[in-house]
Amino acid sequence: MLPNDPTQIKSIFTQMVAPIADVEENMFALNMQRGITRLGYKAELVMHEGSFSHIRIPAADNYYIVISVIEDEDGVPLPLMVYEEYDEKILPLMEKAMGVNGCYRYQASFAVHFDDFDPQRMHDLGLSEDDMCGQAFIGSVDYTAYNFQELIHGALYKFQRAYDVEIYPEMRVSQRRVF
Repeated sequence: MLPNDPTQIKSIFTQMVAPIADVEENMFALNMQRGITRLGYKAELVMHEGSFSHIRIPAADNYYIVISVIEDEDGVPLPLMVYEEYDEKILPLMEKAMGVNGCYRYQASFAVHFDDFDPQRMHDLGLSEDDMCGQAFIGSVDYTAYNFQELIHGALYKFQRAYDVEIYPEMRVSQRRVF
């Protein structure tokens, strides 16, 4: 190996981190879930057999949003976050001004479902579980953005435009005490 050869260094680094790809996926999912809660929404990280499955966001009117990874045309899951280096034309400028050589691009699939199951409503109307239609898939959109807030709000807007359904995610309760 030649000292400071960037192609060899990247190759060796890729070999070192390849075995922890599942840990990386779980960390990206955890970062995304934390970002959603920081925006003020309720979000639940759903795991299946120790691996990330999806993020579930409850919404108004019995809707809920499922955020999962995008799969490419071969069915390979793409990461939720990708670090992209700046173009060589602006790289020196950004390194000098901001001290960074790239930024993250967020990408996810947003699916909206309708959950009609409400035990109190069933009791009030005298219905059985067979009378309820259960869960229904409304639709999904894939969205990519360089800003996390744009990822969430842009996907909701794109979904509203594509399916003519307005989605209002449930807000989380502030942890601060009111005196």
